Amino acid sequence: LVTVCATDQASPVSEQLSVCKDITVRVLDMNDNAPVFADVEPDIYVHENTKVGSKISTIETSDADYQSNATVSYSIVDETPRGVVSIVADSGDLVLTKLVDYEEDKNAGTFTVEIRDQGSPPLKNSKQFFLRVLDDNDNAPVFTNPSTQRSVYLSSFVKAKSIIYKASATDADSELNAKILFSLPNTFDGKFSIDENNGDI
Repeated sequence: LVTVCATDQASPVSEQLSVCKDITVRVLDMNDNAPVFADVEPDIYVHENTKVGSKISTIETSDADYQSNATVSYSIVDETPRGVVSIVADSGDLVLTKLVDYEEDKNAGTFTVEIRDQGSPPLKNSKQFFLRVLDDNDNAPVFTNPSTQRSVYLSSFVKAKSIIYKASATDADSELNAKILFSLPNTFDGKFSIDENNGDI
């Protein structure tokens, strides 16, 4: 708020007349700041059994300008492979558009997000992100012994604590989801035991 006064130059000074007026000064915003991405890691994580259409993340941004000059729109300008994710233009929400599988798509791809404000002329920025798939426990263990080997024949001279069979199995998942422990539901009164780690019976 600025006060401006106007005074005539009558003589003597005591005869001078004046008038004052308050003027409101408003500063108009110029679009001199490009939108920027939040300072976060570029990795976007998604579980492999996430449903298509689910929101998996939100791209966070800011713009130091005002009103429309600070209004940001979002788009994906490059994606490899294409069609895995999409982005909501006015919110930055990332949406999964294709099923991903950890065993096949551990690193599901890269995509570049462009952000643009609504100033005139508009200012923009871009950043590359990486889609990482997290493993879900969606694979049961599978025995790798020959499927025809259903019987084990023992000599009557087999000593106690002898290894008579080695069970082996694999699991297509990863880390703890792929760790296998063996057990015997029936030990026949303690006549048999199994090493839970290596499958020795």
